[in-house]
Amino acid sequence: MVSQERVSSSFFEEEIRGGYTITPEMKKIWAVELELLDEFDRVCKQLNIKYFLDSGTLLGAVRDGHFIPWDDDIDLIMLRKDYDILVQDRGKSFQKEYFFQCAYTDTDYPRGHAQLRKKGTCAMIPVEAEHVKFDQGIFMDIFVLDGIAPDSEKLAEQFKRKNRIHRKINTLCNPFSDRKVKTMVKHVLCVPYRFVYKDVKALFAKYEEICKEYKDTGYVDKIMFRRDSSKVIYLKKEWFSDSVNIPFEGREYPVPGHYKDVLEAYYGKDYMTPMEAPSMHGGLIIDVEKSYKEVLEENHKR
Repeated sequence: MVSQERVSSSFFEEEIRGGYTITPEMKKIWAVELELLDEFDRVCKQLNIKYFLDSGTLLGAVRDGHFIPWDDDIDLIMLRKDYDILVQDRGKSFQKEYFFQCAYTDTDYPRGHAQLRKKGTCAMIPVEAEHVKFDQGIFMDIFVLDGIAPDSEKLAEQFKRKNRIHRKINTLCNPFSDRKVKTMVKHVLCVPYRFVYKDVKALFAKYEEICKEYKDTGYVDKIMFRRDSSKVIYLKKEWFSDSVNIPFEGREYPVPGHYKDVLEAYYGKDYMTPMEAPSMHGGLIIDVEKSYKEVLEENHKR
């Protein structure tokens, strides 16, 4: 069920922002995500660790204190030392209706970042829906910043090693694809992979250690999330040395002290000019009232 403690009943009314219509259905999804954000904020304060609004969430907060009208999720980011404390907690500090999801807390979870999920809800990527073992509730993304290698040659070599491992993780966690031939290949590869790598968590730990190799270069990025070294964004670590609180959907949350520099690095100098872009999660199967297991069961009966 959608909690109405976080927002007023009027929040769910249809609204037009910047010429874009926001439906009551989208508002219900936002309400769940704001609930996730507040719970995450509580736990970070309890653990005495820092986090920041990131990506489209940061952009929306800076522009007008709200979600970007066409955005469908919340993005957060943390420095490695804080992220590791969060992961080591293994979700024990979160209340029972939430699930802290990472490679070490769920079954065959392949993402290079953590997510906080709301139990009893559904947010499934169609190509994964029937085939993965991990939780598929409505989520909030939590990314980690790692140091960037000091030169392009070392960076490319690092990515080559980490991507080799991550391909094995992806194959083991979800041996299906939207292409038939690729699915067949992944199923064949799963046999020796399962024999050699009996524990996906141990394989992920090797992947993570490669991502953490460069600790003090002065620049950071989402190394665990990136797949291509040429896509790395050089963010100065000092930009995240402190934070300021700014309004976002009725409450205040932390953003990097140098948030303007971060946004310019992400989106260019004209980041304050709205430009509609498709969501990275377009096509999700979403239900705020039913769990992903219920939705899958209903689909099977049809």
